[in-house]
Amino acid sequence: MLTPALNQFIATNIQSVEEVEIVSLLSRSPETFWSSEAIASQVGLNQDVVAAKARELVRRGILAAGESGPVFRYAPSSPAIRDSVTSLLSMYRDHRISVINAIYSANLTRLRSFADAFKLGGGGNQ
Repeated sequence: MLTPALNQFIATNIQSVEEVEIVSLLSRSPETFWSSEAIASQVGLNQDVVAAKARELVRRGILAAGESGPVFRYAPSSPAIRDSVTSLLSMYRDHRISVINAIYSANLTRLRSFADAFKLGGGGNQ
């Protein structure tokens, strides 16, 4: 049900449902900087978890960080990211399970790639 482009965006930029919830909340008021404490109270997460996830979303160009402490706002760094996030949030609203499945599938693929990096070469000495 998700487009290949949206699946790729999720695989590259979204690692958890919590990140989608944070982006969803902040996208509703893009001019407003939110403290990690305020975000945490709205999405039901630990403040430190929110701050870490929000910093990652800043690094990926989805959020912007404020200069005074851990405060964040929705500020996609490009029109392409803005369009992808708009698609993501629309699908999350209307087809939540499909988005959640895509997130977990991407995480499983990352985990397999990580595990494969530790496999010894074939041919005997394992």
